[in-house]
Amino acid sequence: MLKKKSTIALFVTAILISFFTFSASTWAVEITNKTSSTEIEKKQSANPENAQRIKEGAGEGDKENFKNTQKENEWENNLDSSISILQLAAVLFTIIIGLIAVIVAVAGIYMYKRGDAIENTSKKVEQISKKVENISKKVENTSKKAENTSKKLMDTVTSIEILRKRAEDGLKSIKENLERFEKIDLTKEVPKDFKEEIDEFTRKSELSELLGAKQKAEDYFYRAFDFYNKGHYELALLNLERAIELKPDYVEAWINKSLALSKLEKYDEAFLACEKAIQLRPDFAEAWFNKGVTLYDLERKEEALSAYDRAIALKSDYAEAWYNKGVTLYELKRYKEALQAFDQAVALKPDDAEALFGKGNALSELERYEEALSTSNKAIDLQPLNAGGWYNRACIFSLMGKKEKALEDLSRAIELDKTCKEKAKSDEDFKSLWKNSKFKKLME
Repeated sequence: MLKKKSTIALFVTAILISFFTFSASTWAVEITNKTSSTEIEKKQSANPENAQRIKEGAGEGDKENFKNTQKENEWENNLDSSISILQLAAVLFTIIIGLIAVIVAVAGIYMYKRGDAIENTSKKVEQISKKVENISKKVENTSKKAENTSKKLMDTVTSIEILRKRAEDGLKSIKENLERFEKIDLTKEVPKDFKEEIDEFTRKSELSELLGAKQKAEDYFYRAFDFYNKGHYELALLNLERAIELKPDYVEAWINKSLALSKLEKYDEAFLACEKAIQLRPDFAEAWFNKGVTLYDLERKEEALSAYDRAIALKSDYAEAWYNKGVTLYELKRYKEALQAFDQAVALKPDDAEALFGKGNALSELERYEEALSTSNKAIDLQPLNAGGWYNRACIFSLMGKKEKALEDLSRAIELDKTCKEKAKSDEDFKSLWKNSKFKKLME
């Protein structure tokens, strides 16, 4: 609106300038004409005779008068020239001022027409300015929030550092109790209190790692031990590999890696892990034992026997090696040798139910049924929920001709493990019962 008013004022000013200029120039011409007339009249009144002579054409004989008359004519001519120049100047001045007025008027009209656009542009600029101002305020607020967040983050980092140190301190105390198990492989049975400690250690170790604490090879080893015993073999393998990365000559980690790989049925890789452990420590009985387990899984039973013998040679009281040797010999149908191996295992661990079951089977194959029955009774007493124990004793009763007791034990075995039913249908030890109605009903 202000722009429009300014334009109108400019336009009016141009008109007024034109008007006053025209009036002034007209007035100047009139004044000039009046001046010219007045001067001529004055000259004529001052020399009336000359004037009369001029009108009448007289003065031919008077030389002096002729000269005076000639001077007056020259003066009049000069005056006329001056008046003409003044009139021309006045006209030129009027034209120039007129042009200026026209230019001003045109400019005023143009500005008037452009007034709306300028006003709209001005409004848009004003709106943009406000938006920029709002954005500036938002940026300022965001900056303040970022500063507050940064402070909170620093506080959080400080808190994390405190927690990390506490976790590290907690791990030290637990690790002191775990060090005695470092060289025991994953096949060993561990006390309940140790399982609780290793579980707590794993939780705190993982937490400390999340908080940025540097882990040692032993930390990953203990965690692998915990995961293996919980049946998480992939996680156990992952932590064992981390332990080996930090400590490539960590023999116990290589041995337990072979066991984890065997659980994942990666027997070829498990064998290579055993070979690496033996390469690092040839006199380590556990490494030879695990090699025997891997070879057994690969159906290389004769080689497995050699590995078990090497483990026993290095560690004569290695009950697990004696037991595994007995199982391998039993499957090779070398029952007398198997019985000797089971006897050694039972002598070292009298409460080992698995060794007793193995010994009972070997005695049964040697047709020493009474001894087999006695051994099986001990095994069932130790593990009453072991379906294999009930099944083995049912076989012994069947071979001894005690059909009712055989059917009772077989029924119990099937109750504990349904797979025993299909196994019994083709087991030669129950050949005497195949036509028995109770046996047939049990097999339905």
